[in-house]
Amino acid sequence: MKIKISLLLFLCTILFVACSKFSHHHGHDYGDDDENQNPPVTQKPPIKFSKNQMIVRLEGMTPDQKNELRGTDPGSDFVLAAPPETCSCGDSNIELWTIDTTATDSDIEGARDRLNRNSGRERVKGDIDFEITIPIDKQITDVGDDNGSATPSIDDDVIIAIIDTGIDYYYDQVDYEYLIDTDGLICDESYTGWDFVDNSDNPIDKHGHGTYVTKIIRNILEPTIGFKILPLKVFDSSGKGSYSNLVCAMNYLNKFEEKVRNIDIVNASFGGTLQTEELNELILLPELIEKLGDDTVVIASAGNEGAEVDSGDIRHFPSGFESNNILAVGGYDLDSSGAIQIHSSSNRGTGSIDLATLYGPYNLEFNTVSTPIAIDNLQGTSYGAAYVSGIAAKEKGNNNGIIDLKGHVLNLTVPISSLNSYIAEGRALEQPPTP
Repeated sequence: MKIKISLLLFLCTILFVACSKFSHHHGHDYGDDDENQNPPVTQKPPIKFSKNQMIVRLEGMTPDQKNELRGTDPGSDFVLAAPPETCSCGDSNIELWTIDTTATDSDIEGARDRLNRNSGRERVKGDIDFEITIPIDKQITDVGDDNGSATPSIDDDVIIAIIDTGIDYYYDQVDYEYLIDTDGLICDESYTGWDFVDNSDNPIDKHGHGTYVTKIIRNILEPTIGFKILPLKVFDSSGKGSYSNLVCAMNYLNKFEEKVRNIDIVNASFGGTLQTEELNELILLPELIEKLGDDTVVIASAGNEGAEVDSGDIRHFPSGFESNNILAVGGYDLDSSGAIQIHSSSNRGTGSIDLATLYGPYNLEFNTVSTPIAIDNLQGTSYGAAYVSGIAAKEKGNNNGIIDLKGHVLNLTVPISSLNSYIAEGRALEQPPTP
């Protein structure tokens, strides 16, 4: 009996080791060279759709018409469980509805479909809200609690809007002339940009991601390029954000362009995978991106799930939207011989990912009050997208006559045959290896 048990344990051990090795090499086999093994990527929770909330755009409607359409009164077309909420800055015609699904026989999907199908008005459209998360790579420390002083002058500077976790103005002991003073431009008493998480005029970063993204862009531009940063905070200290706040932020940018001037670059270093049908059903955000116009490029990270996002049932949000404004950024790394290869964690898709740049590591240094702080080994297409935003801003700053900025950036790339199956035309925006 002991011999049989020992033999059985031995066989189980062999099977376990074999299965472990198979799992380790599932997908692309890059060998066992330690230099070629990619570090683990922080896994994000899946995108979570709300069971009772919709973000709705109402245009050209009187207050009475709005009240007839929605309200807490059982006689309304859409019965709400609470009064509608509006964007805290930008547009009172965009509302977040909490549907009382017990008042009707339909669920939130049914309410959304009924709104978009039967409203009979192009001016009324809605999407189901959902939660989206930016993972914490390295939690920020020494967060500032005062605004500092932004500059009201824009002149001919390149304007880069950053939709993220905000920005910590105090993480670098420098002046704040790179921030746009937005007081009175869109909302009164606004320091710079807006915080759609806490509904305030101070988009201070308590997470880190937005500050790191901003620093990568600044490192490329300072001190020779005239530029201004417009920070919009839509993710909180734990990285949680919502589709509704993204809609409010993109609407803010549309209002900025209407009232102030064109935004050259929107950096969108966030996202997640959706079912193809779910992505295609979204209306408000893609329309607002299109409304920015051809002279604005939205530089979006392509995602870190290592997924094929062109075929099958999976697409990446928001880089997978079919829009000429979007430039989607994937990630590459180097094999043991120094040749470019697709990073195993980068999403791939020759139809939706426009180029690849270095996945990481990105190493940053901040001059805080007490001592310099080094943030090392940042990895992901989020940081790659920030690098591309910096390069695009540098090109625009050196030649303000560039009209097709997206096309100009694509012309800076080189074709890499090893990327042909993963990135459109195998394009790579090469970077020097990290020292």
